[in-house]
Amino acid sequence: MYGLSEAGPRVASQRKGCRGTSVGYAIKGVDIAIVDNQGNILSTNEYGIIHVHTLSRFSGYISGFEKQVSLYKGWLNTGDVGYWDENGELHIVDRIDDVMIIDSHKSIQVKWKNKY
Repeated sequence: MYGLSEAGPRVASQRKGCRGTSVGYAIKGVDIAIVDNQGNILSTNEYGIIHVHTLSRFSGYISGFEKQVSLYKGWLNTGDVGYWDENGELHIVDRIDDVMIIDSHKSIQVKWKNKY
């Protein structure tokens, strides 16, 4: 399963037949777009920034602004980098910043290695 609190919280989930390395497919009521730095939709197997549209999205952080600026139609920029495979499954491969939250309790620093 893949999710983030800003999206209320679930975004994608594996189903029977999914590959082990994917987080699965978008759940009902959630749309996912993989876009480049200019907000253009990317094709299968192209890495880009994951954007999410859902009615359960929250309105903003304490400051009133989103953490990451939206690059696509005002959708939620997750800050995650991923791609769609040929089966339509979502894969997460990186972050656009240097912090990743794991199990909602720990944060780790990850070495920056991407162009995003």
